[in-house]
Amino acid sequence: KSKERKIVLSLLSPQDNEHILDAGSGPGIYAAILKDKGCEVICVDIASSMIRLVRQKKIEGHVSAIEDFFLDRKFDKIICLGVLEFGSSPGRALGNLVRHLKEGGCIVLMFPMRTITGCFYKIIHWSHGINIRLFSLGEIKFLLYKNGLEIERLVKLFGFSCIIKVRRGPRMDSL
Repeated sequence: KSKERKIVLSLLSPQDNEHILDAGSGPGIYAAILKDKGCEVICVDIASSMIRLVRQKKIEGHVSAIEDFFLDRKFDKIICLGVLEFGSSPGRALGNLVRHLKEGGCIVLMFPMRTITGCFYKIIHWSHGINIRLFSLGEIKFLLYKNGLEIERLVKLFGFSCIIKVRRGPRMDSL
């Protein structure tokens, strides 16, 4: 986790007073770090129990699926870590994140890759009754491109996870 945290914060490069969305925040671990760095943070998570924990940290939180939330505001940066694999539509989720991103803003994503180690990760979740999706790099690149996002930096982590920083690029709705 400390290696992950170091990579995420390096890619995100949070600055004082930036508005950051933590999409799929869980209990708000990253949100608390970002708040301590002087950022204005808002969390979204599908679990009301997680948002209760976020609010205990005096951070604004909203209960919603990543595909469906609407906050009527734009953010300088967005983090979405370990969320895409659980959703029903990763393309729709990315599209919704882009709708909440300011022009020139960035998104830092983490997702599990379709590798041997990734298969073990999937089996562990499956053994607990949770079905997750693994992604090939080609799939992720296609979803990003379709939603007008370009990869700025990509870091492979633990043999099955990938953390990427993306920015708005050309959008191709015709794909």
